[in-house]
Amino acid sequence: MKKEMDFSRAFGRADERFRNCVETTLAFARAKEEMKVKKKLSAGMLAIALLLLLAMGTALALSYHWNHIEKAMDLAVESGAYFEWSLHEKISLIEEMKKDGLDISEEEWQRLLQEETDEKEKLALADKILTRHYGDEDFLYYYTMAEKEWGIPVAWTLEQKHWFYQMERQKGLYMDNSWIDLLPEEGDIPREKAVEIARDAIMEAFDLKEEEMEVYQAGISFFITDTCALPRWCIDFYLPRENSWQTFYTVLLTREGEVTGDYENLGIRTPEEARKKKDEREAREKMADEWQIRGQKKLEDMESVFYNPNGGKNYHFLPDCPMVKKEFLPLQELKKTESDFQRLTPCPACVNNHDYWSLEDKILYGCGNWPLPEENWISAAEAVERARKALEDMGYPLEGLYPAVYSHNMEERMVWQVYFDLLVIDSGDGNVYIEPIYSVVMDAETGEILRAHENQSNG
Repeated sequence: MKKEMDFSRAFGRADERFRNCVETTLAFARAKEEMKVKKKLSAGMLAIALLLLLAMGTALALSYHWNHIEKAMDLAVESGAYFEWSLHEKISLIEEMKKDGLDISEEEWQRLLQEETDEKEKLALADKILTRHYGDEDFLYYYTMAEKEWGIPVAWTLEQKHWFYQMERQKGLYMDNSWIDLLPEEGDIPREKAVEIARDAIMEAFDLKEEEMEVYQAGISFFITDTCALPRWCIDFYLPRENSWQTFYTVLLTREGEVTGDYENLGIRTPEEARKKKDEREAREKMADEWQIRGQKKLEDMESVFYNPNGGKNYHFLPDCPMVKKEFLPLQELKKTESDFQRLTPCPACVNNHDYWSLEDKILYGCGNWPLPEENWISAAEAVERARKALEDMGYPLEGLYPAVYSHNMEERMVWQVYFDLLVIDSGDGNVYIEPIYSVVMDAETGEILRAHENQSNG
């Protein structure tokens, strides 16, 4: 049997991360075969691709000078946090830093190596060297070392991301195995072109100008996931913050440079989808602001019927109720839902009751499900005046009483029902009681009085 060629021996030992990259690339090639996107690759072509990638992997691995970061990863696996590292482990890390070209003075290095140097002195010197490069030892580990040298992770180069996260995976340090950073290959669009396409898509979707986009920096990733072997670009437009960043726009592109949607629940929308969501959110916020303004105006208009145990004006919405905060009225009992209607409902414990609000306000603030007036009905204001006149004609005193208006379907007949009530404020436990006085029912279309009488309790 013919012995198979060992490509790793022919070109030198390739880093394991590049073997993973090769396997992913071949899986992608097979997927494209099955999808008939391109002509089927022959076994010989696949072998050539493998040969080239392994060669590239070896060359690229040799050009990296990140052995000290890999060493810190090994120490994290073997010994844990920095304060648990031994003197020998710290010196071995400093040695790798020195080999990778970091500025370690020869005088300090020799003191670490000399046998006559006291061990406590060596430990203090090792800590001094490491903290000088990487900051407070309480936060010193391989990730902060990479951030100190490369900057915030969103700004890392494709090579840095690919190397770093592949090394984490190999050593069991990487917690999210769903995202795999790759390097683009021949035939993929250049990374600069990917940024240009993404920036143009954002400007078009959000109607931004060139100078507005200039404030953002672009973070670039080229990746696959555990559920999709099709490599894609991810471009994040962000503003750096102190030791962090804030992302404002994110665009996904195919490897050919076409803007694509997120079909793997990565939380990324196309720019057009994101713009629509932004418009919808702003519309909801505007509506909420309008409810807030209208609700506040309603409260101010109703100051004469406010209940305040301490006297004076007391305008607020349900979640801000001081009696709720004193646990007289538990918020969870009053706030039945998380809807904006409930959030912006004037507090029924402090307003003398939503019975007194207009029908439109009752509907607006979610206080009932009464039918809306129709064009052929008399108005709610006219219904109140007709009810008032009917009761006064019957000799009932209405001074100091407040009207409450409802619409009903009474035996297949649409009617207005008007109450005149008196507020009672001396409950002492945060509850508000309504003393019912009079009730009037009339035809909603003609205004004909169907019933007018002294009422029994409705509160």
